[in-house]
Amino acid sequence: MGVEGFLKVIRDITRRDMEAARSSLSLKTLRREAEQTPSAPDFLEAMKQSGPHDIGIVAEFKKASPSQGDIRPDLDPALYAEACTKAGAR
Repeated sequence: MGVEGFLKVIRDITRRDMEAARSSLSLKTLRREAEQTPSAPDFLEAMKQSGPHDIGIVAEFKKASPSQGDIRPDLDPALYAEACTKAGAR
């Protein structure tokens, strides 16, 4: 499958997921949940907190790759992000 075919598959899956989400949550509920979700930490502020003895490390992790598929299908992003933060990632 070429890139265009892969992108079409992603588009179709995303459309299906969006339609399912629309039918399961009202806009009012979705808005309320979004407003109650805490903001993500500010990247620039996190980097400003870095210093000679506290180096800020940017961490990235992937559950899947467009070219290789699932890398870590069992990955819990929230737990992994928490572990990375405790280990010093900003």
